Amino acid sequence: MKKVLFILLLIIIPVFAQNVELDAIGLSGGAFWAQNGWDPGFAVEVNLDMGEVLDFVFLQPTVAFYQTKKNEKIYGVDNELTLSHVALGTKIIGYFTDRPKGPYFGAALNYHIISAEKLRQLELSNSAEVYTSNNKKVSMSVLSGYIQKFRRVAIFLEVRYTFVPNNFNHSLVTTGILFNL
Repeated sequence: MKKVLFILLLIIIPVFAQNVELDAIGLSGGAFWAQNGWDPGFAVEVNLDMGEVLDFVFLQPTVAFYQTKKNEKIYGVDNELTLSHVALGTKIIGYFTDRPKGPYFGAALNYHIISAEKLRQLELSNSAEVYTSNNKKVSMSVLSGYIQKFRRVAIFLEVRYTFVPNNFNHSLVTTGILFNL
C-alpha cells in the first residue's frame, strides 16, 4: 500500500504543476553517512530540474546511488559489510527570492532499494562466504542548500537528512552542477 501511495504522489505532483518542462539536468556527488556505526561512504545523484510548479517552488526528480562499508569482528571472524542504496525520488525546493538562486530549503519523497552484503572470511581456509539481503523502503528527506546560477550552468551545495524506517536513516552532503537546457 505504501508503494502505491508513493508512486501516486510522484505522478500527481507533476500533473498538478503548471508549465512543467525540463529546465536543467545535473549531476552531484558527495559524502554519505549512514546511521549505526557505518563508515562514511559516497553518493552520486542525477537531478532533473522541472522548473517552477508554484510561486518560488521548484520540482526536481532524482536518481541516486549511495554506498558505505563497515568491518566487524563476530566471534573472532572478520566480516565486511557493504550497504548500497538506489533511490528514486522527487525533491520539492523553495527559494527565498523569485529566481532560483541563493539559499533554498525543501523536502523529498524517495523510494529506496537497499542492498546489504556481508563478506565473511572462513577461519580454516582462504575462501569467503557472501550473504546478501535486499529491502525496499519509502523515505522522506529534509534539505537545505545554496545555488549560484551563471549563464548556462548553476553550481550548488546541499545538505540533506533522510528518514528511512528501520534504522536506515542517513545524512548527505553533496555538491553538483546543473546544465540549463
